[in-house]
Amino acid sequence: MRDDPRSPLKDKPLRNPGQSCDERRRELFEDRLEMPFLWALGATGMAALEVWRAYLDQPPHPWLYVFFACCAILFFLLRLRKYLPEIRNLRLAADGEKAVGQFLERLRGKGYDVFHDVPARDFNIDHVIVGPAGIFR
Repeated sequence: MRDDPRSPLKDKPLRNPGQSCDERRRELFEDRLEMPFLWALGATGMAALEVWRAYLDQPPHPWLYVFFACCAILFFLLRLRKYLPEIRNLRLAADGEKAVGQFLERLRGKGYDVFHDVPARDFNIDHVIVGPAGIFR
């Protein structure tokens, strides 16, 4: 058997309902929230280590680390507060598109072609149905 790295797919796979919302939500987390979260997590770990050392009566003073941890946590919480409503709205939009997409999939049995999340330049069309009666979006 030959190892062929080429994909057997000739065309791009069809998009799923709500795929644009899922992609935007993931992009928001990765671009806007992931790094502040990691900073907050790392700073909290360092502060916890220093508090533990202070508890064991070792000489280092933890308050500088605690200050940095509090600043990192505050930065993360401010970012979370700013982007959480959009993330929630995108989740609701994606869930709604998936529900409508599942309903529209029934039309395939009646001779219609159903396309979901059709991307355009600055927007996307959630659902396109092509069939004997015409094109619907």
